[in-house]
Amino acid sequence: MNNPASRTDAVEVKYTEFDTGLTNHGLKTSATYECSIVITGMARAFIDGNEHIIESGDYIAIQPNTPNNLVAEILKPIKIITIKAPCDPSAKQII
Repeated sequence: MNNPASRTDAVEVKYTEFDTGLTNHGLKTSATYECSIVITGMARAFIDGNEHIIESGDYIAIQPNTPNNLVAEILKPIKIITIKAPCDPSAKQII
């Protein structure tokens, strides 16, 4: 479940849920700073060429232009809050 993001020019906040399994999200970069907080669940993530397992309570800060996919594979149903600053919907690029 993806809810519409709440945003201003300065910041965007988005809540997302995923069920278990592989996702259709590809590796991406963004020109903005991104911070994601895992509320519940677990996922296989790729950040700057490294594989990570992220889970409930983790806080992931991603600098601009860093290749990443936080939801490559969902290991346990996951809920994530993501904050991006500044808000620029055109900043994300699939690579």
